Amino acid sequence: DLDDGLRSGHLRPRQIAEVPVIGELMRELAIESTAFDDNDRYLLIRELLGLAIEDLVAATHAVLEETGVASVDDVRDADATLVRPSEAMHAKMRELKAFLYENFYKHHRLIRMTTKADHILARIFDAYVERPAMLPDAWQRAADERGLVRAVTDYLAGMTDRYAGDEYMRLFDPHALT
Repeated sequence: DLDDGLRSGHLRPRQIAEVPVIGELMRELAIESTAFDDNDRYLLIRELLGLAIEDLVAATHAVLEETGVASVDDVRDADATLVRPSEAMHAKMRELKAFLYENFYKHHRLIRMTTKADHILARIFDAYVERPAMLPDAWQRAADERGLVRAVTDYLAGMTDRYAGDEYMRLFDPHALT
């Protein structure tokens, strides 16, 4: 989401540098918010993901050692969450999520896009449930095997944003080719 916010222009480099984990990374990587470009964005996101993954692996390893988990049965029998970040990383990610919620998720343009996406998916879903014969053959077979609602849900879940938009046009625009 941070990457999406930067690429879309909803978030600015100077703004994200205020988040402690991001500011620290930008300083370590010598990324200047005033000369921020696509390479900086790519580097920042890659390093943030790397940092989060390394922390998750190390913290999970520590938990497994601490709890004595040595088998799949031990995992199943565990009373605690075994795969988790360190407390410090968890706190940093909470700060980042709070920032994104305040500065990205609540942005009026993102709310508009989300509302449109909800409308598009709901209309497509309703159309396929109402007339399953419009589904591609493989998804009609899936409906026979798994049930119509499950198959349509799975079909929609596999769509990219662009494909869903195109599908919406094919279903509802009288001038679009089907």
